[in-house]
Amino acid sequence: MQSNRRNLLILVATCFAVLLFLLFGPENQKSDSYAQIRAVISRTPESKVLEISPDLNARYFPWLNPIPVTFQSVDPAKNDPRFMRAASKGAEELAKFLTHEGITHLLIADSGQERNRIFYRWGAGPSIDVALTEPLFRVVAVAFGEFPATLYAVKKVELDGFCFECQGVRFEWNGVRESAVDTSRYGYVEGRDIVWILGQDQPSLRLMSTMDSGVRYRVTFKIIAAYGDDAPPQILKFQTEEGEQFEKIVGGPGKDVSVELDLGKVLEIHSVLPCMVPAVAQLEAGNQDTRELCFGISSIKVEEIK
Repeated sequence: MQSNRRNLLILVATCFAVLLFLLFGPENQKSDSYAQIRAVISRTPESKVLEISPDLNARYFPWLNPIPVTFQSVDPAKNDPRFMRAASKGAEELAKFLTHEGITHLLIADSGQERNRIFYRWGAGPSIDVALTEPLFRVVAVAFGEFPATLYAVKKVELDGFCFECQGVRFEWNGVRESAVDTSRYGYVEGRDIVWILGQDQPSLRLMSTMDSGVRYRVTFKIIAAYGDDAPPQILKFQTEEGEQFEKIVGGPGKDVSVELDLGKVLEIHSVLPCMVPAVAQLEAGNQDTRELCFGISSIKVEEIK
């Protein structure tokens, strides 16, 4: 009996040793371009690294692969509305947030997004498209292979004007198909630059947060007319419990529409004029899309009203 137990323990220990060798052994170290990243981190006193996975692949940095994350990491970015808030406001605000959190480096996945940028299409939170350039963000190491990534050193900046109490917001959608707004499950159904609101949709939006500080928000939508430069005009009604706001949308690059909204309150968006069917309207030769397109949303930004 004891012999069997001893043999079992030897087998388990051997398997574990083989696994460690496969992950971290000499051959793996030769091909492990993350060794350069770990070396840079090891030379940084009190390093703290934030991993930024691609918008469509939140599990880009799994634990069981040739990328052992041996350095300290905060929660993944998409689960932190404060990060999303700061990044949506641009590079300077992001640098202030990272400085406040003590983040010394960003590890950015190079798969699924442009180099030197962080991009998240709106969905569960606001739109993000921020360039990581010097002097605020400096490339210090690059990893190649199956999981390419770039390590950026974050410049420590002054926190003048930084909102310490701002928690950021999450979007809670109703009345619109899930595949249009849940990028984590469905990806970019119609491309990363636009979401078409269909005749079947009756979109409504609420801003949610972990803390209600009584702050009022300005939500700015980039609205695109359906369909293209020659699109027929559309009238949209933005309705809250405080009243209605009507906006005329015409063909072209799009129109910014801002609506003030309190946390937890509902904003409904209605199409007043008939929506169009590309296959019927034939504004674009050969377009056989039979969906009823009402308007498109290219981006959504949220800011606190002081």
